[in-house]
Amino acid sequence: MSKATKQTSVEKKLTQPKPKAIAQTKLRLTKPG
Repeated sequence: MSKATKQTSVEKKLTQPKPKAIAQTKLRLTKPG
């Protein structure tokens, strides 16, 4: 559980400097294929 929270915080930090990168990661999560 703690790991998941850490990942979310890191993702939020990355969302600021690289919003495009986050969008790609989100697409990857939405499309597991």
